[in-house]
Amino acid sequence: MNKPADKPNNKLTIVSRGLLRVTNEEWATPEDHFERLRDHALDLLLTAAASGSPAVHWANRRALLLFDCLLRVIDESPMSSAIAFATARFQTLQMLFYGALCSERFIDTAETSRTSMAYNFYTVLNRLAEVTTVQLADHHQKVAGRIPEGFVQALGRDNVPDRCLCKRGAPLRVFVG
Repeated sequence: MNKPADKPNNKLTIVSRGLLRVTNEEWATPEDHFERLRDHALDLLLTAAASGSPAVHWANRRALLLFDCLLRVIDESPMSSAIAFATARFQTLQMLFYGALCSERFIDTAETSRTSMAYNFYTVLNRLAEVTTVQLADHHQKVAGRIPEGFVQALGRDNVPDRCLCKRGAPLRVFVG
């Protein structure tokens, strides 16, 4: 019989991998999976994410879903129009997202997966910038380039509450060490 742990499991992450598992049928209603990216802003991002092969399309949507998770965790106001992309705050949010991707507290995944998600997010935003004004972060993510560790400091411990998100978006209180 397993003995109960004295301390909380410090391997729990803010974002559960199950949250990112969305079937093709579930993508038929993408608004069901996003809480902070909404309406016209979500439509624009999903259109920008739609180019490429089915595998690239899937990876792009997954990166956007993970960005939405960050917005939930930091309790960011919903973005519902293209105006949100043209702000200095959106530029800051991009840097926080890159920092979150570096953090094992945010999501526990391989470094190659982190780099891939960062690159997919970066390419979606560049495609978005072709159709509307976007304040892009100074960071230019490369396909195989590491995300700078300094971005984790930009995220900061104070910006990350001790909760995680499950598939249906309900926050759970957890130790994030």
